[in-house]
Amino acid sequence: MKTNLLQASLLVGVLALYACGNSGKQPNTSYITGKEPSELSFQYKTMEEAEDKLMASIKKEKQEKDYYYNSDLISFVIHEPRSISYPFTKLQKDSLVSIVSSVDGNLRLYSWDTGMGASVTYWDNICQYRCDGKVYAYDGNIQNVGKYYEENNQNTDDRGCSVLSISTLKSKNGTPIYLVLSETRMSDIMGYCELDAVKIEEGELRQAPIFANGQGTSNSLTTDMIARVPASRTKDGENWNHLFCFDAKNAHLYVPEYGDSVPETFYVYQFDGSMFLYLTHGGGPWLHPSVRSFQEKRYEMVTDNYHVRVDSLDNGNLRYASWKSGMEMSEEPEIVIEGGSFDQKHNRYVFQNEGCEYQVSTDGRLKVLRKGRTIVNERQK
Repeated sequence: MKTNLLQASLLVGVLALYACGNSGKQPNTSYITGKEPSELSFQYKTMEEAEDKLMASIKKEKQEKDYYYNSDLISFVIHEPRSISYPFTKLQKDSLVSIVSSVDGNLRLYSWDTGMGASVTYWDNICQYRCDGKVYAYDGNIQNVGKYYEENNQNTDDRGCSVLSISTLKSKNGTPIYLVLSETRMSDIMGYCELDAVKIEEGELRQAPIFANGQGTSNSLTTDMIARVPASRTKDGENWNHLFCFDAKNAHLYVPEYGDSVPETFYVYQFDGSMFLYLTHGGGPWLHPSVRSFQEKRYEMVTDNYHVRVDSLDNGNLRYASWKSGMEMSEEPEIVIEGGSFDQKHNRYVFQNEGCEYQVSTDGRLKVLRKGRTIVNERQK
């Protein structure tokens, strides 16, 4: 766990804000580490012109090398304070860089796939933030805040990370705390997620130790090595955004509990203004509150017209819940039945409700019978 504060020696440079366009000449910058980024290979008058030239520079670098470092982008971000609020729409549309910003615009994180590695993805990163009207930036990984530079300004060997989201908390003293969710990929399908809490104070990007552990507090949480989350969880398809979940409305943080595969149950914590305190245990926020409490998910399937889930409960009962096709699981289920049984002979879960029998077979078939007549018979998609 990370516990050290980010020292001033982390910063690659301190940028003074200025309003006029850059003709190619670098503004005066105080480099604390003594490791200055390379100069830009082009001149520009407007931010739009600069983005066009950055695109050309990056694409040329990709064509000439097996990987690309984005040296011009790094230099541009470090030397151009206005970049913290510029959208870089073209660069992002062409997947040359991914940019995630905090709601207040004071923290911005850049990440891109360098093309190094085979199934293992190596990202490079830029951290950029604003404090008291000044913009700061350094070439580094947000996961390594507080330890990125070793002695003699040599950065640690890491694979970088892809930043997925930034959520914002308000602390008791009013200082924003940023929860940064990122992923590190170890293969095409395996990797881990990390949640880092950071804050901006006195011109520094510092760790915010708001997670309790057996040894005190930490500013980060890391998942075990795990496969990607099933596409059925989200409209977007596969992603890792459900490993750590933050409910901003209620300030609830969902920390995954692990079994044999993808986590289905979570420890839920609530932020009290200074720390996350344990609240309860249950399902993730993509489930409607009425069905978040369970011991284990037994079975789940999606047919043409229904999304069905069977859980075992803490009291030993089984529960059936179903949603109509097109509904989100965060919506209230159309039907919830408790007290079913498992038919071992036919390998199916059986539930009774208002004269109907609901059968969920483990081979992927949903049947509903009324007075012995089949009214629903659908296969898993």
